Amino acid sequence: MSHPSGPLAALALSLFGLSGPLLAATPEGDWRSLETDGFRLHFEAEAEPWARRAAARLEAVADEVHERVGHAPAGPVDVLIADPLNSAAGMAIPLTGRSRMVLFTTPPLSDELLGHYSDWPELLIIHEHVHLAHLSRPLRTTAGERMNRWWLPFDTAHLAEVPLWVIEGYATYLEGQLTGTGRPNSDWSASRIRAWALAGELPGYGALSRRPVAGWNDSNQVYLVGAAFFQWLEDREGEQAFRDLWARMTSSNRRSFSENFRGVFGESPARLYHRFTAEVTRRALEVEEQLPAAEDALWQRFSGSLGHPAVSPEGDYLALVRSKSNGKPALHVYALDDNESAFEDWQRRQEEQLERDPDDVAAVEPESLPRESKHRLVLPNNLRPRDPRWLPDGEGLLFTAATPDGQGRLIHELYRWHLSTGEVEQLTRQAHLRRPEPAPSGDWAVAVRLRNGHSQLVRVALDSGDISPLGEARLDQVHDFPRLSPDGSRLVYLRHQQGRWTLMERMMPGGESRELLQAEAGGYLSRPAFTPDGEYLYYARGYRGLIGIERLAIDSDERQWRRLGAKVATSPLPVPGREALLYLEVDAHEPKLRWLDSEAPPPLPELALHAPVTLTPQSLQRRAPPAVEAVESRDYGLGPQFASAMLNLRWDRNDTGFDLGVKGGDLVGRVDWLAALSASTRGSREGAVLAAHYAGWPATLRGALFHQADDPAALREIRYQQAELVQAQEQTGFLLSSRLGRGGQSLAGSAEAGLAMTRAKQDGDRFDRDWAWLTAGGRWYPRRENWRMDLRVNGSYYEGSSDGQDWDLSGLHASLAVGQAEGLLELAWQRRSLSAEVESLQLGGLVSTSHQPRSLPLRIFEPALPLGLSNGREYQGQTLQFRDRRDTRRLFHRRHRLGESSASEGDWLEITGLEFSFGMPSGLMALPEIRNARLEFGLARIQGDPLRFRNRAWINMRYDW
Repeated sequence: MSHPSGPLAALALSLFGLSGPLLAATPEGDWRSLETDGFRLHFEAEAEPWARRAAARLEAVADEVHERVGHAPAGPVDVLIADPLNSAAGMAIPLTGRSRMVLFTTPPLSDELLGHYSDWPELLIIHEHVHLAHLSRPLRTTAGERMNRWWLPFDTAHLAEVPLWVIEGYATYLEGQLTGTGRPNSDWSASRIRAWALAGELPGYGALSRRPVAGWNDSNQVYLVGAAFFQWLEDREGEQAFRDLWARMTSSNRRSFSENFRGVFGESPARLYHRFTAEVTRRALEVEEQLPAAEDALWQRFSGSLGHPAVSPEGDYLALVRSKSNGKPALHVYALDDNESAFEDWQRRQEEQLERDPDDVAAVEPESLPRESKHRLVLPNNLRPRDPRWLPDGEGLLFTAATPDGQGRLIHELYRWHLSTGEVEQLTRQAHLRRPEPAPSGDWAVAVRLRNGHSQLVRVALDSGDISPLGEARLDQVHDFPRLSPDGSRLVYLRHQQGRWTLMERMMPGGESRELLQAEAGGYLSRPAFTPDGEYLYYARGYRGLIGIERLAIDSDERQWRRLGAKVATSPLPVPGREALLYLEVDAHEPKLRWLDSEAPPPLPELALHAPVTLTPQSLQRRAPPAVEAVESRDYGLGPQFASAMLNLRWDRNDTGFDLGVKGGDLVGRVDWLAALSASTRGSREGAVLAAHYAGWPATLRGALFHQADDPAALREIRYQQAELVQAQEQTGFLLSSRLGRGGQSLAGSAEAGLAMTRAKQDGDRFDRDWAWLTAGGRWYPRRENWRMDLRVNGSYYEGSSDGQDWDLSGLHASLAVGQAEGLLELAWQRRSLSAEVESLQLGGLVSTSHQPRSLPLRIFEPALPLGLSNGREYQGQTLQFRDRRDTRRLFHRRHRLGESSASEGDWLEITGLEFSFGMPSGLMALPEIRNARLEFGLARIQGDPLRFRNRAWINMRYDW
């Protein structure tokens, strides 16, 4: 994921080449720890082999990074090893004295942008550790030295002005410098930069400096173009210039980034970047002049991005995954015809236009027109189909999709789509499968299993989902694109080992494997495909910064280029019954599928790499990792604890409040704790809390000591209207609770039980107030294409005693939201009933760090209303709101009614407004300092006595416990 700019860039959350949500760990797992001189590694037991492989590289990699960057992060660096997405990614969090990184074990596959590497852990460590060494430099100021270790926002505030291309481009540049591989040295990178340059679409300096909005080009330009710009700057000024720039950026003399840059390079970054783009464009044009222009017939151009296509066994249909920028990924099936009806309709419309206006000029006939898909599949619950492959009967497709496992992780599972009925069948559970290839018999398939960093070819029985290995699971190898010959006698696949992708052949069912072809210098090699007769194998191969299509004769091993030009040619698709084959052409605008008819191979040009960055063999040999088998891992326990000062603000027209304290926890979310004091300028709310929870078991345990004091009469509106009707109140006590929650693709449920004991004071009288509670709830959130629904039902029951008098409280809350894409219309209803006269329900007030619903069950929080405005024993609430799917923005109309003996008593108190809320989830990985933090603000207008037609505004920062 790309770095956001602004305040989030200060946290330097770098998802390495992947966009996605905030990530959750599984704290109840069997976590282990391993230490080296400068690093502490934390991982689940199944990932220990991968963790040891990474540990063997950490110290050597860190030394080289520190030498190149000119700075080493202070203190030990904590490394969290996980696989929450079952995809290649990573994250770096540069903080003074407490830096950390997250490494994802799943390696990149051959056709991915990250697919050019010598060793996945090494490449990942280099990129993320560059972020730490580069961005964790503290400001050289007295205040900075004092404050950066105890308040997280202050620690990274100076990074807010750093452009995105500096953050990601520099790490990607050194990724290539220190490995001789990586994105800067890949055929993909050279091809993409050349394509953007030839189209005049290299990003402007402003676009390269901020977070991309959408699209493949936008999301990857900052890495590829940023790294190439750094290489160009090094060629101009030398490597020391970067270390000088980083030193100026952390000087006690405050300057803008442009001023710091100009002080080293003599010109502004924007001006030098413009010169860089001019030179890159010139070089791209020189390359284009040396290459033959492709004149292959266009079958179809597409908007958005395409996955790897697949041709049906009879050659009459094409399946592919298509992602538009404004919609969800869909698996389409198109007829493999000439689309004659669409061209006839187009021609008819042109003739009609000329009949209406004979002086008009007819449009040039387009090369292709939009096609209607014969079948279309959008998976529910936002699942994304991948790797479609036709079953031999042509009646269905296999594909994989990253599927939630109910514990916050995504795992690639195998699915079957029956075209005749539209039924989608999940074939596997907890399988971690990619690249399925059905056998000619149709009852089993070969696939690649990627789990805990291990790669393995497996056989999957399609009737039962049973999996059997076709080889051992290896850490030092990665497998990709298994393909069976038409008669099933041969299996070819790609294998990555020692920095190279190799095309392998294995005779089935149990023969030995042999090498067919090895990629040159670790270059691009991917997407093999048999011809229908099984005599030839087509594949995409890189050559000196180009990517084209080559053909291999299986029996003679004779190779022949079929397409090699300035534009990327990949995904060769032999079509049964045709001499020609389809292939995917990728340029700066949109992907296209073309027919390759020419039998004559193109001439092979003599070209240099677009941006050569390589290491000498001696340097690569020097980086050989040592063994760390002798180092014993230990139980993770409660893990290392991290903490940051807490400073929260609450404001509305009645009072201003704040929280001061400390928030901490461990990296995987097993332990969270906070200690805070709350106060307000008018004295309406005071409090203190010491809370902690433990999530190392399936059920989460929670405990808190708290003191809460409220004086509604001190609130501005209550003070002048009904101060004589409200009472000051306070309570001091503790609570203990246990919560169990589980979820899946579209269902989730939870239950909680707890006990609280307090000493309360009200109207000058002190008494005991104790209660126990049980809550349970469920959620159903199915999705169909762009439509989504969210149904929630929660029930609660409290039984308590106040001053020796028993009471019970029952509640029910239900909501239903329905909508499309990003917006949902929601209707909610809730009811609470208190069966005692000794207590009453209170309406109003903000939730705060010290005042939480668990410790105040008799309070109905409403940020637009002051506490004490309404009291009663029977409550009913209704809400109609339009919200986004993440529930961060809400346009709402809420109604509250409190009565003494019936919820139908009295008039409705109605509120209409706009509300925003942002929060960090309880399982947020690697950042315990901000886990459970929330920011809310809103505007509202009240319609109902005694505050009729009052306008409201509020801001609320807090931590939930």
